[in-house]
Amino acid sequence: MKIQESINRIIGATAAILGFSIGLFHLLNVAGILTLSAMNLRVTHLMVMLVIVFLLFPKKKALTVPALLGKVAGIILSVWVSLYAIVRWEEIIESGGLTEPTDTVMGIIMVLLVLEATRRAIGVVLSLVAVVFLVYPFVGSYLPGILTTKTYGVSRVFDWLFITTQGIYGIPISVSASYIILFCIYGGFLSEFGVGDFFFKLSASLTANLRAATAKTAIVFSTLVGMVSGSAAGNVAVTGSITIPMMIRNGYRPEVAGAVEACASTGGQIMPPIMGAAAFIMAELIGIPYSSIMKAAIIPALLYFLTIFIIVHLHAQKGNIDFSEKGKDTATTRAVLKEGWYFIIPIGALISLLVYGYSPFKGAYYSILSLLIVYMIAKRDFSLGFLKKVARAIREGAFDALSIALACAAAGIIVGVLTLTGV
Repeated sequence: MKIQESINRIIGATAAILGFSIGLFHLLNVAGILTLSAMNLRVTHLMVMLVIVFLLFPKKKALTVPALLGKVAGIILSVWVSLYAIVRWEEIIESGGLTEPTDTVMGIIMVLLVLEATRRAIGVVLSLVAVVFLVYPFVGSYLPGILTTKTYGVSRVFDWLFITTQGIYGIPISVSASYIILFCIYGGFLSEFGVGDFFFKLSASLTANLRAATAKTAIVFSTLVGMVSGSAAGNVAVTGSITIPMMIRNGYRPEVAGAVEACASTGGQIMPPIMGAAAFIMAELIGIPYSSIMKAAIIPALLYFLTIFIIVHLHAQKGNIDFSEKGKDTATTRAVLKEGWYFIIPIGALISLLVYGYSPFKGAYYSILSLLIVYMIAKRDFSLGFLKKVARAIREGAFDALSIALACAAAGIIVGVLTLTGV
């Protein structure tokens, strides 16, 4: 039992160190302190994410010997194949694109690693979808109609997916390495330094005197968190633990409270300034600045939240529930702003930088710096505890990006097959 606990502690500590390291790595890259080529950045990003996934998943307190060996094998292969890709990539470019049988073998291993890590971190469904597309180049010549394609060899398919920027290391993983992890780290800083708590208090103060106050608090809270998270799941994780019990206490059935929170949090994916991963991929694919996509999304996003706002109001009237919070222990908006006014500065800095044409990851980086500066000034906190907060924020942000990075890698397999076959 003690051996098992020691192994779990070692695994947790190693994952935490790697999470902090990859987060700091990306921050230094954005700051210009580290300068890597696009391919090396993508390979390094995916390598560390794969290692962390094999370390942490599946989440079992009691590890069997086969499970432990599976973790070790996954980690070793992830590092080995990734380092091979970094070295081999330059040789292939210099040779004009000539590949060798070893490249194919490494490609097969990497595809299997991505599929297995995706299964562990996200679930079997996405892995199976990727497998269906992976099989297509080999059976396409036997399919009817527009699905017919020529038959491709093993080397052609796996070389394409592994050693080019059209497959696993294509646009999806590029977006994960350049944009998404930065905003996950940004969200980690906001959560660690109390912005989430400030958003909740502000939401509660704005809706305190309204009918359906608790449900409307959930909507406003999800809107504010959605502005800086871009993730429906992350939004629910931050807001749902507070708002769902609160709605149930005020008369909502559990399934209704959950539905209100789920619908409100889903809107975070289309709420500027930080939208979901699809928005960043859209900007990369069609070559339109992210700021233009952000501006186009403002009205639809606000209409989405307004619609939910109206629905919960009518639902509360119909069920005669969730009366005004007036008279209860809810701070005024003025008091909330007086207490946490400095949190508005980094959010305003992010919006301003994006509007003025800065890249999203530069905007997130400078917003993080502004948050740290205003927090130190407002709280007069220059202690070791402050540095620990910074480290935790970076680590948790990297962990939040795990599932998205693996989804992007699996999407790279799908996109690679689509590009190769012309589907």
